[in-house]
Amino acid sequence: MKGKDIIEYAVRGDMPDLEQIREKCHQEAVSKTKNKRVAHWKILTPITACLIIAIAVVFPTLLKNGGNNPISNPPNGEHGVYISAVELPGKTDGFMSMIGLFVYQGHIYTQTSGYYNDAAEYIKENLVGEKVGFSIGNIDEWSTQDEYAFEFAGTVYGDVYTVKGYDEGFRLCMMGSYTDDNDNDIQWVNFYERLNGISLGHGYDLFGEHLKLSDNWNHVQYQPHDDWDYSRDNFRNLTGITENDITGFINALYDGWVENVFETTGNNNFYANSNQSHLYFYMNDNTVVELRLFEGGYVGYQHLGWYFVKMPGAAFEKIFNACK
Repeated sequence: MKGKDIIEYAVRGDMPDLEQIREKCHQEAVSKTKNKRVAHWKILTPITACLIIAIAVVFPTLLKNGGNNPISNPPNGEHGVYISAVELPGKTDGFMSMIGLFVYQGHIYTQTSGYYNDAAEYIKENLVGEKVGFSIGNIDEWSTQDEYAFEFAGTVYGDVYTVKGYDEGFRLCMMGSYTDDNDNDIQWVNFYERLNGISLGHGYDLFGEHLKLSDNWNHVQYQPHDDWDYSRDNFRNLTGITENDITGFINALYDGWVENVFETTGNNNFYANSNQSHLYFYMNDNTVVELRLFEGGYVGYQHLGWYFVKMPGAAFEKIFNACK
C-alpha cells in the first residue's frame, strides 16, 4: 500500500489496520529509496513515508474538526475559508509525533516537498537563506501539550532556514544528508510550510502571493493519476498548449475562490474520482509546484487536503483536457 493510497483511505474514512500500513509503507519506502532516480523531488525516504501515515490518520480529522470555518467578513460578500491553526494533541495521539513539523513564531510548519542530490545541491547554494533557529526534535508519542507550546518544539531535529524569494511566514526549510544502502551520500532539502491558521479567499492568496506561479514558472508537465497513484515516473508534456494558455490558466486560478470540497460537494468520495490529473509547474528557482486537477474545475495544492480552488470553465477545461 502506497502513501498516497493511505491518504485517500483516510479522507474516505475507511482506514485499514494501522500496523499493517506502517509495516507495508516502510517496506515500500525502503525499496523505493534503493531505486530512486537521482535528484527526483517526489521520491520518499523511509522516514518521509512514515510521516505520511501520521498525516493520513490525523490531518483529515483536524480539517473536519476545525479547518472548514468561513472567513469572518469575506470581501464583497464572496466566499473563502479559514483553515484553523493545528492544535497539537497530547500523549493519546501518538501518530502526530511522526508528522514532520516544528513551531516557529507560534505557528505550526508541516513538511511538504523534498529535494534530493542535484536539486538539493542547487537549492542549498541558491535558495537557502539565513538560519532562524534549531528544531529540537522533542516531540514524540509521549509528549504532553506543554511540550508543544514553545518556539522550535518539533518532531524533527536540526537547523531551520529561510528560503530566499519566499515569505518566512509561509515557507522555511531544513537540509542535511544521509548514506543509502549502497554507501552513496544523498543530499536533501525539505520544505516546511504554514498551511494552517490562515485565511484563503482567492486562489491568488496561495498560488500567487506564496507560491508565485505567474512570476516564476519555467515549464509545465502533467502526470496521469494512475501513474501518480502507483509512483510511476511518467511525466508528459502538454500538447497543443501555448504559453498564453498557461498564463490564462494561472490568471483564472488566481481569480477562483477557495472551497472546502468536503462541504461544498457533499462528496465523501471526492478523492476517489478517477477523472483527475496532476500538473507540475517547474519553477525558475528549481522548485516544483504540484497541482491536483479534478473534473469540474477544482484545483488543489497537493498538501492542502480538502481545500481546492473552484475555477471558471474555459481556462481550466483547456488544460484539463490536455492532461488526458
